[in-house]
Amino acid sequence: MMKTGTVRQSIGIDCAKDEFVAAYCCSNDLRGSECKETRAFKNSKQGIARFMTWQGKLRAEGLALPMVMEATGVYHEQLACALHDGGHQVHVVLPNMAKAFTRSINLRSVDDGSSARTLALMGMERRLDAWEKPRELYSRMKHLTREREDIQQTLASSKNQLHAEETSAFTNPGTVKRLKGRIRFLTKQIREIETDLRSLINAEKNVKERIERVCTAPGIGWLTMAVLLAETNGFHHVRNQRQLTKYAGLDVEKQDSGTSVHKPGRLSKKGNRHIRKALHMPALSRIRSEAKSKEFFKRLVSKHGVKMKAVAAVQRKTLVLAYTLWKNNATYDQQYQSSTGAKERGQPLKAALNELA
Repeated sequence: MMKTGTVRQSIGIDCAKDEFVAAYCCSNDLRGSECKETRAFKNSKQGIARFMTWQGKLRAEGLALPMVMEATGVYHEQLACALHDGGHQVHVVLPNMAKAFTRSINLRSVDDGSSARTLALMGMERRLDAWEKPRELYSRMKHLTREREDIQQTLASSKNQLHAEETSAFTNPGTVKRLKGRIRFLTKQIREIETDLRSLINAEKNVKERIERVCTAPGIGWLTMAVLLAETNGFHHVRNQRQLTKYAGLDVEKQDSGTSVHKPGRLSKKGNRHIRKALHMPALSRIRSEAKSKEFFKRLVSKHGVKMKAVAAVQRKTLVLAYTLWKNNATYDQQYQSSTGAKERGQPLKAALNELA
């Protein structure tokens, strides 16, 4: 039976490595919003079971109970999956969204309890996108692609150290030997990860065929597509191109107000850095080998003279192109040109290809 006067309710959850703190907040006609109870639980299966019992006693029946948590690496995933499997309404918000809401309510002191209460208030006052459990395939791909990225960074560092040691006036043969051994080991690990990724993709015939179609576009390889699919759950949550570019941090921020504030637009870089990193080399490849991208790059450089800004613009177009080809399950046609009427009818594939002209 619904608790007297309760009109809204929400649970905010602040997740950490060993435990998570949950706060139950509700709003009624007389007192407004208030936090009824805050409790900490172990971030384990036993802790999640205790949390389920706790929230069941507090919740007002007949009302939706959104559960809001912040994306904290992988520490929130076990709880989010358990809640989703149990049929609960789950919302996972990005840290910058949670931080912006915290500033909006003028909260100065932040700890686990206050963070949980803030997320609970956010669940009652904001309309948030529902979180959906990622496919196992894309979750496994994400772990592998991020592991490969970390090893590549270590490999690049080791190669730089080797070069510095070999060109030094006093070279240490033992150091050179160990560095070369480390480089061979890391290179082998990268090959093993790529083999595992290939096996995962080949096991899903539909995914494999769609990746091959997208890879007909110049500069887009299967590893790039593996990162894009892994970081976006197969573009499942992407509603449009604008949302995708914002998620990747490839959107432009502008500050233009009145007569005194006129700052030039700049890349936000507030999104997924793994996507931006995966698109850097494909963008350079397209600039070198694809005529339309090369022309577009030169036009931007001649306009503002900043090459990296132009490269970021090509990255954005490459991302949109990959997304459009994937969504339409289509191959790339360099000669294809869309008419203005086709754009107005909202055909995303034609609009994306024409955008590169």
